[in-house]
Amino acid sequence: MSGIIPPFYENWDDTHCGQCVLRGVLEYFEPGTSYEWDVIDQMSGKIPGKWTWPYRQQISMVQKGYDVVSISHTGPQEYLAGDIYDILVQKLGQEAADKQREMSDLVGVRTDMEEYVALLAAGKLKRHDRPANLQDIKDLLAQGYLVASSLNARTLNGKDGYASHAVLVYALTDQDVIFHDSGLPAFESRHATHAEFIAAATNPNENQWNIRAYRKASS
Repeated sequence: MSGIIPPFYENWDDTHCGQCVLRGVLEYFEPGTSYEWDVIDQMSGKIPGKWTWPYRQQISMVQKGYDVVSISHTGPQEYLAGDIYDILVQKLGQEAADKQREMSDLVGVRTDMEEYVALLAAGKLKRHDRPANLQDIKDLLAQGYLVASSLNARTLNGKDGYASHAVLVYALTDQDVIFHDSGLPAFESRHATHAEFIAAATNPNENQWNIRAYRKASS
């Protein structure tokens, strides 16, 4: 499907960035199919007014027959070994950890992590325990995946502070990363230089950068 741009959706309430990415991925690999938002919310474990962690989305995509690759420094096993909030403070700092606690259902996240770990043990998805980088994105795109990348939306938009965000990366040139940014504000087919994208993806620290990649498994 090279050359086809994924569908673009706007994050209307500033908490649906992950859902906009997920819908774009599904409708890219399943042309002619339209996913309603209630289905997307269910697949991602969305709670009104809250952010969503990526584990439930990955579980749902495996169940739908997708290949899933995840790259992130802190694995679910590390979170499950302690208190999630305390680990967030260690990894992200106080401000970002407090924001995650405010905007996340950490009890539900733990349940999703347990199911995710079981799928890992069964070999149902692939995971690398390290920070992501641009070479990972380049390699995965070449293998036919679409890539959901985490980043700090405030850094991307030239502001101070922290706001967890996910964008749908579908192309990479020698100069730019090209992605759908659901917002807010929303940018379809947004271009950021490599340096700009890396700065947003590695704030509050370089270990923060994580990606999930999806493609329809060959039958």
